[in-house]
Amino acid sequence: MSAILEAGEVTFRIGGKILVEAASLALQPGRITILVGPNGAGKSTLLRLMSGELVPGSGQVTSLGRPLPDIPVWQLACRRAVMAQAARLNFPFAVHEVVRLGIEGLGPARSGGERSRLVETALAQADMLGHAARDYQTLSGGEQQRVQFARVLCQLMAGRHVEPQQALLLDEPIASLDLCHQLGLMDAAQNLARDQGVAVLAVLHDLNLAARYADDLVAMQNGRIVARGTPDAVFDDRLLSEVFGIENRCDDQLRARFGPFVLPQFCTIAGRGQGAGRAA
Repeated sequence: MSAILEAGEVTFRIGGKILVEAASLALQPGRITILVGPNGAGKSTLLRLMSGELVPGSGQVTSLGRPLPDIPVWQLACRRAVMAQAARLNFPFAVHEVVRLGIEGLGPARSGGERSRLVETALAQADMLGHAARDYQTLSGGEQQRVQFARVLCQLMAGRHVEPQQALLLDEPIASLDLCHQLGLMDAAQNLARDQGVAVLAVLHDLNLAARYADDLVAMQNGRIVARGTPDAVFDDRLLSEVFGIENRCDDQLRARFGPFVLPQFCTIAGRGQGAGRAA
């Protein structure tokens, strides 16, 4: 079976700097793939390559076996939705209008009632239904992030009748969220994978949440994929030291009870000082 999205040996440069080098990654239906790695590792760039926002200098990205440039924009929008790190709007949109943007251009026109139902359902799933009439610009950063999540949910719901095989790409989706809404967003993404067969790709910095939700964990460093597999296989003390620069102290009893669990004791990167990153 062809992957919903697949990067094959993609490389991307800006000037003389390589941001992603010879990376291959396939997103399969019903699975959550999470990219982890230090700042500047190439995670967001790889996600943008797989979304079609960036074009690789070499290699290619395909969807169901077809190169992305060969797929009409409207069809690709029905097949995959992308939530970027930051989405700035310079116009005074109401929250429900921002979410409705996820429907625009997705094939046959829908009735006003059906559009409103999709928007309402997406807002409810993002816990933002009570803010539907508010000015988007007046929301906090975390609330705006939840509205953007509702927008991509709305896009997937609207596109499903055209493209039943879909992918959801999330670039640091929980960065501005409180703990309750971090879990709520990741639970919603997990439900999409399990119930709708959506292939989910997410960039996360919280290693414990990555371990909790990932079916496939992919670690990147200096633009290259350096490890992949289940969280239990990837999160060993050697990788945490070499890739993230932390010494981990998770004893066997904790790992047996909670699964992969990152409990950093100190930072090993020169200049940061022993004790930086010590867990409370």
